[in-house]
Amino acid sequence: MMHFFDAVYSITLLFCILSGLFVYKRLNASANVIFILVLLAGLTEYTGNVFSFFKINKAPLYHIYSLLEITLMSVFFLMTIKKYKKKYAIICFSFWLTICIINAQCFQPITKFNSYMLITESFVIIIMSLYALYAILSSDVVNVFRDNSFWIWTVVLLFWSGTFFYWAYIELFYKEGIKFIKLITYFQIVINILFYLGIGAVFLRYPGKLKTK
Repeated sequence: MMHFFDAVYSITLLFCILSGLFVYKRLNASANVIFILVLLAGLTEYTGNVFSFFKINKAPLYHIYSLLEITLMSVFFLMTIKKYKKKYAIICFSFWLTICIINAQCFQPITKFNSYMLITESFVIIIMSLYALYAILSSDVVNVFRDNSFWIWTVVLLFWSGTFFYWAYIELFYKEGIKFIKLITYFQIVINILFYLGIGAVFLRYPGKLKTK
């Protein structure tokens, strides 16, 4: 069953990447940030599969990806609330690099999976999502349902809410030997699948001439 879910997840991720490539020239700057994030996710996941096949520790991949992911989400957030500046992006990267180093040095070395960083990342992105949605709804956008940033943040909020729950409790579930641990893992994979389906669908919403903010 796990192989089936993994296969569907890989196909969905590929769909999202191809959707972004299909409309790449139509995407605005903020959507390009999300597309780059999806490409990095694909590169990380597919490389991780190769590492698993050759029995290579893939934990370092996710340490690196977490840093890039939270940095890009921070940049997307700044673009959404119209506060983006290059120096802010550098500050975000430097801040999250420091957090990642502290986590790797003091709590979870680069050879272990960085669940603490994922919990922190989830919490921060949930806050950013809520504020970004508030900013969009409070703006002068006539119809928020036609605003692609609204849909991206909605999908992001739903995804990271589920992810926060998973990574906050998964280690406890394993330690306690919870009977439904596999079911919970399947549920998380389904959330991942829905996330990339959602982002891919938003990419395909971008029209030829209109570039939403």
